[in-house]
Amino acid sequence: MSTETITTTTIPATRLADMLDQAAPHSYQWDDRPELTGIHLDSDSTYLHAVASDRYTLAVARGRLYSGTAWTATISGPHVQLLKAWVAAQNDLGIVLTADPGQLSLSSNSGSVTLPTVTDREFPNWRALFNKHLQQDQQPVDVSSLNTHYLDRWQQAGQQIHLTQAAPDAPIIVHSDGLIGMQMPTRPWRNEPAPNSRDLAAEWASSFGLFTDPLTEFPLPDTTNTISDMTRDLLRQVVASSSDLYEAVGGIDHAATAAHALSGCNAWMAYRLLQALQSAAPGLAEKALRDVADELEGGEFSQTAFEDAAELGHDPNQWQADHEARRKADAAA
Repeated sequence: MSTETITTTTIPATRLADMLDQAAPHSYQWDDRPELTGIHLDSDSTYLHAVASDRYTLAVARGRLYSGTAWTATISGPHVQLLKAWVAAQNDLGIVLTADPGQLSLSSNSGSVTLPTVTDREFPNWRALFNKHLQQDQQPVDVSSLNTHYLDRWQQAGQQIHLTQAAPDAPIIVHSDGLIGMQMPTRPWRNEPAPNSRDLAAEWASSFGLFTDPLTEFPLPDTTNTISDMTRDLLRQVVASSSDLYEAVGGIDHAATAAHALSGCNAWMAYRLLQALQSAAPGLAEKALRDVADELEGGEFSQTAFEDAAELGHDPNQWQADHEARRKADAAA
């Protein structure tokens, strides 16, 4: 717990909101462990971590700080909703967190809020848990059993998660962009033997028959349109446009030169904006990318752009007229 005033400045409100949404579903639901009923905030001067655990699952979401020092503060369950609501209302502002003994203050350019913190209970050492299980020697894992009651707690983890398990009785480590967590496997009921793939195949053999050569295979889900894919494609576009630009410079096709320059500049701007959004709010970046992919696939984005421009007070009809006039002038030159 903090013993002196320590200020962390500044973390984007959008990223903190995502972190709270990712961690909150894993909070403990009973009052006998007040340190687990809410969210534990932990700054290591580089990242702010939002940590929550119901004892069967553990989730840690993190966001990079603009500046700060090390401190911790645990917000109990009754105050988490207020914390989430206040942070969400800050939109894209920066938030300053100040940890004092017994309280945590958050402030932005639009206001501030102060919440009590848990002082009589220590939050579990979550770093030690991850170090223990991530550094554990890998053992063969045939079948893992999970309680489905806890699976929906990972819905905010992102579109794609990665799983690893060091041993049959070890927690399953869950990882996605900006989040790491774990979920404990279930134990066999009483004296029942642990499930295995051979027994599973034998149990269902009469239903499967002798077929071993399926006519079709399930396709792997499309993993394109991820942040890393878009980053790669934008950088590739910058490189390609730059190469084309160097070849076009000095030629007589001035329109091609301008097009290559514009393509490279636009790709670079999109790349830098995507970097900033990914750093500030990975969840929002992922959602925006999915929306853009759907819009491009739908093919109506040009009409949407026209309508959005008009709603913003621009004159897209005049833009079209100016564009046509330039084309005619270029053709006549």
